Amino acid sequence: MWMKVILLIFLSMGLSSVVYADYPWLQDETLKVTIVTDDILYEWEYENPDQFEYEEGNTIYRGDKAKKSFEEILQYIDLSEPELKERLIQQLSDRYAGLNRITVKKKDMNQCLQTWLWDKKQI
Repeated sequence: MWMKVILLIFLSMGLSSVVYADYPWLQDETLKVTIVTDDILYEWEYENPDQFEYEEGNTIYRGDKAKKSFEEILQYIDLSEPELKERLIQQLSDRYAGLNRITVKKKDMNQCLQTWLWDKKQI
């Protein structure tokens, strides 16, 4: 009996480390990505442990659709970099016509806030 419990604990620990390796932002308390174009505001929000929200203009999505969209946008953004790179800006400009501003805000479990910002007006 105890061996089964110990085995389950080790398996769950191993699976969570795989998930964190694939999606390190899951360890953060919150993560928010905002993209502003000429016509539309896009916003992705994650709150630990499993709340996802995606807004496109006046439409709000929650749940699996929001999570999928969140994971897609994070394929572009490298949170290990100290700033948003020009390659990223170009990729997002291709995907979101009329790109004006990108803001990424991450708060880790220690309440430390990190912000990345790109604004067309400041270039």
